[in-house]
Amino acid sequence: MKRAFMLFPVLLLTSMAGLFAEDHRQSVKGYVSKKGSDQWSGKLAGPNASNTDGPLGTLEVAQARVRSLLKEQAAPIEVVIRGGTFRLEEPLVLTPEDSGRQEMPVVWTSYPGERVIISGGKPITGWKKVTEPLPGLPPNAAGKVWCADVGKGTTFYSLFDDLGILPQAISGRFYTDSNSQGDQTNRTMKWQGDDLANLSHTDEAILHILPSYAFVYNVLRVESINESTKTLTVTTPSGFRLHASKLGKPEFQTYYRIANVIEHLDEPGEWVVNSKTGRLYYWPITGEKPGDDVCYPVTDELISFRGDVENREWVRNIALRGIVLRNTERMLDDS
Repeated sequence: MKRAFMLFPVLLLTSMAGLFAEDHRQSVKGYVSKKGSDQWSGKLAGPNASNTDGPLGTLEVAQARVRSLLKEQAAPIEVVIRGGTFRLEEPLVLTPEDSGRQEMPVVWTSYPGERVIISGGKPITGWKKVTEPLPGLPPNAAGKVWCADVGKGTTFYSLFDDLGILPQAISGRFYTDSNSQGDQTNRTMKWQGDDLANLSHTDEAILHILPSYAFVYNVLRVESINESTKTLTVTTPSGFRLHASKLGKPEFQTYYRIANVIEHLDEPGEWVVNSKTGRLYYWPITGEKPGDDVCYPVTDELISFRGDVENREWVRNIALRGIVLRNTERMLDDS
């Protein structure tokens, strides 16, 4: 397989100590669970028999409870998270207000024996098999591609399932035009032959290239492809000219690949997204309808530690234990 290189209202109680369960021998302990409720106390690891109390339901409310406890309690605090996937659309921001003390830290930890995932991925639903001819789709992919609506204007450069990252559809190796190296800049590249001819939606294509030196690798958004001049222009300037130096073989020529075009969706596991139509096309590895584990990233951070530089107040004495963080992405900004 080709691979792309890859608050909410808080219940007011008469005693702040009652927010979490207190163990004087160890720490003040609270629980968070996918089966919990933000209206509950957070004292219990699971819902009680009458379903009137139990763990909290979200990390954000747990953070608010911790902040309240820090103002009232002189004991270590432990937030125990039950197994499951907690999806965030924006990061959980930890500030000096969330800090513990050296002898009384704040620990966010998974429940013993359970797997806790904090994900920045939005699950994709509404998959439908593509039965009509799809212009540009390679013949070997016909009848094997599924489509989902992710909303017009939605742009992402990574796609995930439970096993990890899925490769964006990408071409094999092409080579820049070694005879036009003087015309190539850090935003423009000359291509040769019919390598980039007759591609659809090229303004959403992604260029993978080794610019100038073989030890530099760039992934750049394509702005346009001009077939008459055989010139490709990227939206964000590379730090180098988009051709090889004398370190390249042959001289003044480098290889590149083009991704996120339907013409190269030719292997299982690959995908293409079109932000103008809001459609995602995906050839599942299993050949079956994609599951709800397929998701795209909606944030570039999950947990952010942010101190106050101006007042020299730092985030201190916080520990994260046994928590899996995944399904984010960060791309070079056009600015």
